Amino acid sequence: MSSKYIYREHPVYKGYYFSEKGKVYRKYKNGKRKYLHPFLKNNDLFIKVNNSKTIKVSRLIMESFHNRILNENECIVHKDMNRLNNDIGNLYITDKHGIGKMTGYMSKRRYIIMIDDEGKAKHIFKSSREAADKLYINRQTVCDYCNGITKKKLYNLKWYDDVKDKYRIKAKYLK
Repeated sequence: MSSKYIYREHPVYKGYYFSEKGKVYRKYKNGKRKYLHPFLKNNDLFIKVNNSKTIKVSRLIMESFHNRILNENECIVHKDMNRLNNDIGNLYITDKHGIGKMTGYMSKRRYIIMIDDEGKAKHIFKSSREAADKLYINRQTVCDYCNGITKKKLYNLKWYDDVKDKYRIKAKYLK
């Protein structure tokens, strides 16, 4: 069988071959080949290896072409941010710290306002972590207070986004 792709065998999962374009096939002991079709889960492509373990296709491709097993700290990044594009030219390896540097700016900090008994803004916190530290309560409790899940509250806390029209806070406090 001639193929227009270059396939490499996985270093651990013997009999599984991965192409530089993201194609996968399994070669059985009798010489037959079966092309495997990855399935979509959480916006990523996975395959079942040895009928038991579910692994990301991008990780298996990088392990096959680098001929080594990636450690747990190493992550696969898609250059075009399309996790369905498993072309070897679109993938590179980085660590978790590198992922944080790439995606940290996308996280959204939500300001929290503590409201006193008269209904006035008493204090502004930059994040739920800061509110938890200053009020000596758990961070999850702060989020529960802001989301209205807790009925008996020690503090009246609200997300700034939810009450920004009622409490006109100057922008200099929200930096």
